[in-house]
Amino acid sequence: MVVDRGARSAAACDDGLMTQAIRWAAAAVTATVATLALVACEPPQPRVVIFGDSITIEAKGSGQASSIIAGYQLDWSATKFMTSPCNGIASAKKLTYVPDVVVINYAGNRGSFQENCMSGETGRVLAERYRRDVQALIDRFRNGHTKVVIVGAPTRRPTMLDRVYPTARVRRASHRSA
Repeated sequence: MVVDRGARSAAACDDGLMTQAIRWAAAAVTATVATLALVACEPPQPRVVIFGDSITIEAKGSGQASSIIAGYQLDWSATKFMTSPCNGIASAKKLTYVPDVVVINYAGNRGSFQENCMSGETGRVLAERYRRDVQALIDRFRNGHTKVVIVGAPTRRPTMLDRVYPTARVRRASHRSA
């Protein structure tokens, strides 16, 4: 019987390379599974959706918001200039998830130029509309899971601008009743 040593050593070499490749693949799969297991063990960041108007947008841009709410997954999609709580109700209907925290912050706008859902309310009627719409937002997220935080613009002393822009008094009244 004649044995071709070259063919036999080539086959052995191929078997060795194949074994080494399998070991590398097994190690890669093990490392990937271990990494995925570790990631799966980390708790997800709480999801926060923020409803608000230009005052809220200004707070976002101040830089302080990011340091205060680090560690949260933020959704600013319900925050727009010149909006009112009725705009927030429309935005809430579009959410595709249940947030862990809802922040509501409106300063007293009487409607948006683009998406106006208000009916020209002023005075006590505006304040009552705000109260009803903010309550509707709160009720929408009463689910035993979501925490609701109401934030209001700080009260301020009357200024000369109050004589020029009398609606500023309405804004303060809406904060007290909301």
